[in-house]
Amino acid sequence: MNITQQKEYRYQFAGMAMQALLEPGNAQFLRDMAFDNNKQFAKMLAENAVFYADALIAELDKKGERP
Repeated sequence: MNITQQKEYRYQFAGMAMQALLEPGNAQFLRDMAFDNNKQFAKMLAENAVFYADALIAELDKKGERP
C-alpha cells in the first residue's frame, strides 16, 4: 500500500488516540459512549480517534511543526 506521509501520520495518530480512548482510566468515557449496539460504539470510537488525529495534524501544520 502506497500512502502519502500525511495519511501515514493520520493512521498512526488515530491508532494512538484509539489506544488512549480505550485505556482503563477512561472507564467513565467508555461507559458514556457505550450503547447497547457494539457496532455503534465501535463506529463512534473510531470517529473520535480520527477526529483527534486530524486535530493534531491541523495544529502541527498551523505551527509548522509537523515532521
